[in-house]
Amino acid sequence: MLVTAACSQGPLIEVTNRSDIELRDVVLSGSGFSERIARLPPGGLHSLSPAVRSESSLAVAFDAAGAHHEALLDTYFEGGEPYFVAVTIDQQLKVSVDAKLR
Repeated sequence: MLVTAACSQGPLIEVTNRSDIELRDVVLSGSGFSERIARLPPGGLHSLSPAVRSESSLAVAFDAAGAHHEALLDTYFEGGEPYFVAVTIDQQLKVSVDAKLR
């Protein structure tokens, strides 16, 4: 029953840190939302369900290894639709995304 309720809601964004470095001040933003994750440890995973207004792309920014990193990701998802958006930060601190309907 809980899974069915989750699927009827809007997008779910999952951020995974596959690097060996702690990420700080991770900010995900899109159409009508900006969400901050204070810390994401190596191997860490964080899920969020932002209040997306309409069609959206995704921007990700974070601090790691003494530098600020930013990525504007070429992706698409909508508010009110059950999208799953997987964001991955790899060993080289490169950001990738995969979005699909759940």
